[in-house]
Parts: sequence; structure tokens; C-alpha cells
Amino acid sequence: MSFPLKLKIKEVLPPALLLGMCLVVSFANYTPQTFLTGWDNLHPEFNIKLNLFRGIFSVWEEYQGLGLMAGNAHSANILHTLFAGFLSILSVPVNMARYFYHFSMFTVGVLGVYFLLKKIKFSNMYSFAGALFYGLNLGAVQVFYAPYISFSHFYGFLPYLFCFMLGYVHNNSRKNLLMFGLTAFLVAPSFYIPTIFVVFILCTTIFGLMSFPKKVYLAKVLAIIFAVNSFWVFPFAYFIISSLLVRYNSLSSVMSSELLFLENRKYGSLVNTLILKGFWFGNVDLQLEQGKFDYMMRPWITHIQQTPVLIIGYILSAMVFLGFAVAIVRLISKKYKVNTPLAGFAGIFLISLFFLLNENPPLGFLYRFIRQASPLFAEVFRFPFTKWVVPATLSFSVFFAFGVDFVMSHLRLRKGLTPIVVSVISVLLVIWMFPVFRGNLIYPNLKANIPSEYFELFDFFKTIPKTERIANFPQYTFWGWNYYKWGYRGSGFLWYGIEQPILDRAFDVWNVQNENYYKDVSYALYSKNEQIFYDVLNKYQINWVLLDTNVIQPEGVLESLYISELQALLESNPKVVLAKEFGGIKVYKVILNYFPQNFLYFPGITSDYNVIRGDVSEINAGIVQNGGEGYSVNFSAPLKISKKDILTKYFEAENTVLAEVFAKLENASLDIKIAYKIPSLPDQEVSLGKIANISAMDNLILAVNSSQFIHLDNIANIYKSYGRVLMPARTDTVLNLYNGNADYVKKFDPKYFIDIVYSCADFKDNSQVLASLEDGAIKLSGKYSAPCFLLKETMVKSDEYNLVSVSYDYRSYAEELPEYCFLTNSSGKCLNNKFGNRPRSSLSWNSYTDFVEYSKSRYTGEVFLAFALDAYDAEKTIWYKDIQLNFYPLVFSETIKPFEFLVSSYGEEENLDIKSIKFGRDYFVYNINAMSNLHSQYARNCDRFNKLFVDKQITEGALIYYSKNAVNCEDFELLNLPQAIGYVFVANATNLKGLPLSFCISNSLSKRCDIVQKAKNGENYLVLPATSSDLRDLGFIFHLDSASIGDAGTVNKLDNILVYYYPSLFVKSFFETRVGDKLEPAASVIKNSARYNPSLYKIAVKLSSGKSTLVFGQSFDKGWVLLDWDRKGLLKGHKIVNGWANGWDLICGEEGSCVKTLYVFYWPQVLEFVGFAVLFAYVAAALIKRE
Repeated sequence: MSFPLKLKIKEVLPPALLLGMCLVVSFANYTPQTFLTGWDNLHPEFNIKLNLFRGIFSVWEEYQGLGLMAGNAHSANILHTLFAGFLSILSVPVNMARYFYHFSMFTVGVLGVYFLLKKIKFSNMYSFAGALFYGLNLGAVQVFYAPYISFSHFYGFLPYLFCFMLGYVHNNSRKNLLMFGLTAFLVAPSFYIPTIFVVFILCTTIFGLMSFPKKVYLAKVLAIIFAVNSFWVFPFAYFIISSLLVRYNSLSSVMSSELLFLENRKYGSLVNTLILKGFWFGNVDLQLEQGKFDYMMRPWITHIQQTPVLIIGYILSAMVFLGFAVAIVRLISKKYKVNTPLAGFAGIFLISLFFLLNENPPLGFLYRFIRQASPLFAEVFRFPFTKWVVPATLSFSVFFAFGVDFVMSHLRLRKGLTPIVVSVISVLLVIWMFPVFRGNLIYPNLKANIPSEYFELFDFFKTIPKTERIANFPQYTFWGWNYYKWGYRGSGFLWYGIEQPILDRAFDVWNVQNENYYKDVSYALYSKNEQIFYDVLNKYQINWVLLDTNVIQPEGVLESLYISELQALLESNPKVVLAKEFGGIKVYKVILNYFPQNFLYFPGITSDYNVIRGDVSEINAGIVQNGGEGYSVNFSAPLKISKKDILTKYFEAENTVLAEVFAKLENASLDIKIAYKIPSLPDQEVSLGKIANISAMDNLILAVNSSQFIHLDNIANIYKSYGRVLMPARTDTVLNLYNGNADYVKKFDPKYFIDIVYSCADFKDNSQVLASLEDGAIKLSGKYSAPCFLLKETMVKSDEYNLVSVSYDYRSYAEELPEYCFLTNSSGKCLNNKFGNRPRSSLSWNSYTDFVEYSKSRYTGEVFLAFALDAYDAEKTIWYKDIQLNFYPLVFSETIKPFEFLVSSYGEEENLDIKSIKFGRDYFVYNINAMSNLHSQYARNCDRFNKLFVDKQITEGALIYYSKNAVNCEDFELLNLPQAIGYVFVANATNLKGLPLSFCISNSLSKRCDIVQKAKNGENYLVLPATSSDLRDLGFIFHLDSASIGDAGTVNKLDNILVYYYPSLFVKSFFETRVGDKLEPAASVIKNSARYNPSLYKIAVKLSSGKSTLVFGQSFDKGWVLLDWDRKGLLKGHKIVNGWANGWDLICGEEGSCVKTLYVFYWPQVLEFVGFAVLFAYVAAALIKRE
């Protein structure tokens, strides 16, 4: 073999071997007939033309809910979209496009490091070793495990940026200028997440300061980078100036930002950083086959827990740090030139370590100081690992190569042994990263087969006008993250194949109006209010409802999805029509009360959809406590209204009214009085009159609408209060009075229960049900099941109404709650509220009594009593004894309808100036802290994966929660609270150390959090509107978490939680006429309209005389302007309409009508085009540059 041929093989072999390794890894991680989809995915391949168009006009993201200014650099993704288009031209199947892209970035990055090391003058062998390390390390695995374009692209192109940057600095020829500019442009998809650009600029600056022979070169390099990226930098700079706080103040950011950083800090120890092990190793995800959450990197956790493997990992890391140490020594001793590239990579190495270690030693104090001093820094780098792992991996690879070079040069081995040593190192890298070759470079759960019904859905909407908005469901949580029964989990994908705007939660973080829509639609859906739901559809110009029954609630209950409830709301409304079905997807067409053209319309009637809920921000801001005497809702300006109007407004708005029951016994007759509590008015009283022949009774029970029961005992000859009840506001109230002395008693002997115990439900194949007698009690035990027994009693008693008390003794452990169901053989369901009034667990014997009333129509001779134990997730045990039924005779029955009577008692009055609505102490429910039966005496950990330490102390009524690497949690079971009225919860909390408390008010019926809030020090107001119109719907759970992540402990103090009734619908009725801009009724019409792109619309209008309001259905933004083409000027009067949209008042002063041509334009779009002009100017300047 000739010398030139040997030389050629020597040059070609290393990159060929690296390419071979990348191909092996790619094939090992590809699963045929699947899409690489999920997590934070981008899918431009679903519609190349659409997504390319969006990239070119990217400043206003019309498709994201109600429309919003782009908070990410969407135009930077144009190159990724073009790449997908190129694959499409090559007939690469659409399911392979994302695989192909990320595998390409992996391969390009590995080869790029090889060429970069060659550029730095490393030999072929050592360049090969460094490049192999770049591909086979834990940092690279965590870049690609849940692949996202920004991180993959950065991984692929960062080596080339430094390679061509060095080429340009050492020879600023036209060729090198163009090559560096081209590379700086090609890396743009990395900056889809602009934080990556910040990281790159920091790395470039440090590299230039430490490596460039003249600092002027750094200025030129930075100028080139900004010039070729200005097409997305300019719009993003405008976003920072105008809308950055929206991102930080969004609910998901408030609830998660600090938690995410602490997860990074937990894994940012020196021990983990040495091997580039990050927070992904602590991340958990739903494993569909197991039906539960587990560590998503379980294969890697198992692999590196093997001692030999871990030793190899640290040996390889030692080689990196050896190389770095030697480089530093030689730089200090000036054996190397100060401006060697190694100095620059040493700077990148150090700043990467600073961010990966973050608040951990040795410089944690400095990092903590910067975070506390700059909230912007804290938010930008809440994920320091994902942002800095690529620069860290690159600098590690450089010093790994240098370390191998140093070791080989000092071992004084024969030159021919170098390939053998490098081969051994390669084997060690393969062993260290062996799961990569078994398909674990990419998270296996992200390889899913998207059902064909979704592509049929895409095709359907291609036939629909582009500006018709879609509301997708289920929407059971504010987190923009869903799980599907066919395997998908992530932030969503529909909008990459559908052009119409979609109101998905993934977009809430960028726009407060999207978040308000979620609150509105959640309130309407979960209160099952058909009219309010339709109002929401009209308010937000929703033309289509998309219901995807493939969405699941991970480890949750189907109730929270409200799929059947949503279908009922839609199918009962004649203005909503089922248009199409695609497998598990249903598409409904909505007929709105108006007909917008390209989001534009003139309202034909006065309308205001601003106030949907009773907890809008202006109302919340007006709620204040009155020194322990209740609370007030203050108005920003006085309101003129009469007492009669207040009373009428209350009864027309509310489902329920708070009332107090009084009774007195006089002359052998009972007098019962109901005092209705109307805010800002004296008590409104209704008397039942004289009830005779009860003087011999000293114990009575008053049943209110079969849902509330009041004991009347020790009745005196003056009125005495017997407590408060919630009465129906507009419907009849049935009051039944029973003798409190039972006329029939049935006791059940536990020895008969053993033979009738069975499992009501089995949740796993290995479920267990056990029953035994123990000290006169029946002991129920179960595992992955619901052990239960059914008791039956045949009766002859059958009054018009029947009252029965169910009493029993029980004891259980901390997680087991007693549960019973009372039913008749004709009722078909529990007549008691299974979850309302349910007692807490008790280690000692505890007695419990509940009342159930049922009518004659629901009784045919038999009653049943079922007892159960919910052991679906673990082994549990409970004991029952002394089970007894008491039946009470009916004494008196009366039906009242107070509304007409109370209103008629008022005559005509002058209006009052009302500055606030006062809710006195009558509206106070209780202090949760003071109710020992509402909270546990013991600490509980809600984190199944971290269980280091939790504790709870009760001191002078305050609850103090301690936690360390665990989540100390508490459920206050407020199971008797009716959902037909709203509530104000005032939680007085103090964060003593670590993370503050987080609150969730969960609905017992829907099993979802109606309110989620992060606690601040002091009073925290949680305003919960009424969620039902049925007084029989009961129960909320006030859940709190005191979380600690890592070794940093958390301590929180909860002084009290005060609960007040809050008639939210009544309060809302005052604000409906006060909040927002009313739309002017007009006979103006839109003659025609055109949408040119998301930022430009043309409209021809015919105005009636006077003032008309033009409404544009995109979320309000000051960047929208209205141009009068005829007068060549901008129209003033831009305002918010319906609480979210853009509006302009148009005035026609002529008799008859005016005809105008108008343009609606989002002017910040110009910034992107200016950026493109700067890019083209750079290319032109580079082409004409003289050599």
C-alpha cells in the first residue's frame, strides 16, 4: 500500500467509524410504524406549507388560542420546516421525519466535534476520542431522551459555530465570512427557545475574550451573529419590552418555576455534575402498561446503579478533569499562547459548571445571590441543566481529548499502541452508554402510532374557513399537558395539522386572555350551566367544539374529564350540532349569536360577555375582611340601587339563600321562623305559623329539602336560634318536621355479615377481600379491591316522607375512611351523600350518625344499607360495629316560596348609594384550624418517590408543616359544604423556610381542583364561585402541599383558614353592568373582508350614522392598529371589548351612511421583515467584500 493511500485511510477512517456508530445508534432507537411524538414536540411535517407560512408571519401567533404575540422565536424554526419539506420531497414517510431530524442532529454534532478538534490541531485519534465522548455521555442522552428541536439543533451545530468562528478570526476572507455567517444562520432553530441564544452569546463572549488575538474580532463575530438572527431577535426584543411579565405571572409559571429550579438544584451536586447527570433522572412519567407513574429514565437508573458501570463513568470523567487541569496549568505557566482555543473552551467549561452546579457548592452562594437579586435571571434559567448541558458536553469533549492526549504522551508507549488505547477507551464509552445501543437514547414512550383519525381530522378542517376558532376538550387542568390512551403525552400537536386557532392550555403561559378563557369555560362546564357555557362560546367567538375521548386522566378518575357532562351540554343546545366523528373524536358546529367575518363584526345588539364567573380580578381585588366581622366586596365607584332591587337581584341571581332557623314554644304550639340573610339588608323573615299538638315532644328534627337536618330541642317560650341552613332561592322549599324519638329501631348483628362480604370492584388481578369477626366487630380488609357487604330490611312503614338515621361505630388507620350507602329498591342510587358528612379516619373507636330522608315515591317496601372499604391502591383495613337504623314519624310538612312574599313587602323607595356589599358574621362558616375533625393530627407525605422526612406540629391553633425531600400534605375535608353557593377562603400563611404552601380546592364531585394558588405571606384570598344549582351537591377538599425538593428543608406555618359563604352570582350581577366596555348597537355592516396573513386584514364597511363599534376577535394588544385607507391615517379609540378582544369606535357624521376601506394591521410584524432585510444586507455585504 502506498504512503498517500495509507494517509487517506488514516484521514477517512475516524469520521467513518463515528458515522457508523451514529448509524448504529439511530437504527437501535428507531421503532418502525411509529411517530417520534410527545413532550414539547414540533411537527411542521404535518402541514409544511402552513407551518412555513406561519414562520414567515410569526410575530402574531393567530392559531394559539385567542391569538398572542409570539413569546418564542417561531421564525427561527423556518429552517426546520424547510428541512421537513425537503424530506417530503424525498418521499420520506411523515412518521419518519422527526426521527430523521433528531438522528441527523446527533450525527452532525458528533462529526462536528471531530472536525472542531482537528481544527484545534488534535491528531485524528484524539479527535476521534473526543467526538466519541460527545456522542456517548449522559449529557447527550439527556438532550435526546425527550428530544426538542432547540436542544437537538444546538447539540448538532454548536461545534461548527466554533469551528467556523475560529476560521473567520484567523483568516477573515470572504469565504470564511460567508461560512461563519451561514453557520450562524443555520443554527437559528436552536434559538426557537431564545434562552439558548443567551447561552450561546455568553459562551461566544467568553470564548472570544479568552481566545481571540484581537478583541475587535469578538465585536465583529457578535455583530455577524446578531445580523443573521435579527429576523427573530427584533420581534423577540419587542416581546421582552411589552409582554415579558405575562409569561412570569401566568399560573403555570407561578406554580412551577421554583419547583423546576429546585429539581435542577437537587441534581446539581458535584458528584452528579462530574458525569453530567441532571434532573431528568428524577423526572417521573405515566407508564401506561403499568397504569402508574415511574421514573422515565428507569433503564438508565438501573444501568448506572451497577458499581462497575459507575466506576467507568467516573474514570471517563476523571479524564475530562485531568485534561482541563493540565490545560489550565499550561496556560498559567504560559506554555500555551494565551489566545489558544483551549483557553476559550476552559472559560466555557467553567461557566457551564457554574450553571450546572447552580446553588450547590462551591459557588452556590454566588448563584443564589444573583437569583435573588434578579427575578429575570431566575426565570430565564429556571432550567439551567437543559440550557447549559450542550456547552458543558462540548467543553467536556474537548478536554477529554486533551486528557487522552496528555496521558498517551506521558505513558511513552510505542506509537503503534495508540489505536489500541483509543480502542479500549472506546469500549469503556460503549459500556458506559450501553443502553443507547438498546434503544434508550430516546424515551421509548415517545414512540407512538398516531391513529389515522387525527389525520382525517386535519383533512376535515382544511375544508373549513381558516378564521373559525376551535375549543378543544377535555380541559380538566390548567397544565398544558395531556395524556392519550394510545400513548401520547405532551403539550399537544393538533395545531401543526390544523390551521384554525385552537384554544389549548399550552398557550396560556403567553397570554392572560387565554388563561381567562380557561377559567370561564371551566366554570361553565363544571357548574354544568348550559346558558353560561353557550355565553362563553359567544364571548370568545368559538365556532367549533372538538371533544377527544382519547384523552385520559393519569392515575385519576374519569369524573374529572367531564366528557359525558360536556356532551350533555352540547347536545341539549339547539345551536350546537354534531358535525363529524372520527373514531374517538367528535366535532361540533356552534351557531353563534352573531356572524364574524375573519374575526371582524359589528354587534347588532348591546352585549357584554365580560363577567362570566363571580371571581373576576376586579371582584377579587375588592374583597376585604372587616376585622373578623365578615367581609365586604367594595366597588370602585358608588352604585345607586334600592333595597327592593337588592332583594330582587339576589333572588334572581342566586341558587340558594342563607337563612337562620328560629323556634319557640308558646301555648302548646310551636312557632318556626326562617330569617333570610340578604347582604346589606336587615333579616327577611318568613314564619311557618303555629304548629299545634307538639307540646309533649322535647326532641324534634327539621328536614330542609331532604338535604339539611336541624335538631330542635329544649325549645323555650322565646325565639331561639337553631342554626343556619341554605334554602333554595327561586324554587319551593319543603320543610318536614319529625318526632326526634324513633318509632322503629333495627340493630344488625355483625356475625351475620361474614357470609355476605364480597368485592364491589377489583382493580388488579391479584386483588384480595378478607372479612372476620374481632371483638364484636366486623373487620374488612382488602387489597386492590373494594370489600363491601349489603344489609337489607323489609318494612311496612311508608309515610309521604320518611326520615331514617344511620349510626355505627368504626375505627381505621390513617388512610381508610368509613363509607356507606343507603338506598331503597326503587331508588337505584345512594340517597345519602356518600362523600358529604363523611367522618375522618380514627385509630380509636368513634361513633357516627347520618340522616337520610326519602319520599314515598322512592320506596316499595325494602331498604338497603351497604358498607365498603376503598382499597384500590394498597392493602387497607377498617372495623365496623353497632350498626343501627332509626326511623322517625312525620309530624308536620310545609312548602314555602319566600321570594314573592319578601319582595311584595317592599314598596317604592329611593335609590341608595352603595359603595360596597357587606357580608356580616352570619356568612362566616368556620375556622378550619379550629375544627379538629377536619384535619389530621399526623403528617402525611404525598410524594411516592421521595420520602425523607415530614412532620406536623399544632401550636396555639396554628399548624406547622416540616418537610425535607418530601411533600408534607394535608386534606381538609369540607364535605358538608353545599356547592350551590360560593365561598371565600382566607388562608393566613407564613413561609418560614424553603417553598411556600400551595393550595388546591378540589371538588368532591368532579375530583378536580377548581382553584389552584401559591401562598404568599399573610392573608391569601381564594374565591370559589358556586359550582352547582343543586343543594344536594356537597363537598370540597381544601388540599395543601408543603414541598421540599432535595436536602433543603421547608417549613410553613398556617395560622388559620377562615371560610365564608360567598353568593358569587349575586355579586357578579352588580359587576355585569359595571365591568368592561359596552358595545354600541349599530346598523353598520361589513360588506366584505379579506385576511392576507395573521397580521393583516382588509375590510370594507358601511357605517350607519352615529357611533359604531368594530370588534376584532383577537386578544387585545396595543400593537394592533386600524388604518383608514381613504384618509391615509390611523384611527384612534382602540379599546378592549368583552374583556379580551380589540375594538374601535367608528363615527359617521353624515346623513345616511358612510363607506370605508379599513386595514387591521399588527405593526410589530414589520420588525421581522426588517430583520430579514438586515440578513440580506449582510449576505450582500459579504459577497461584495474584497479579499
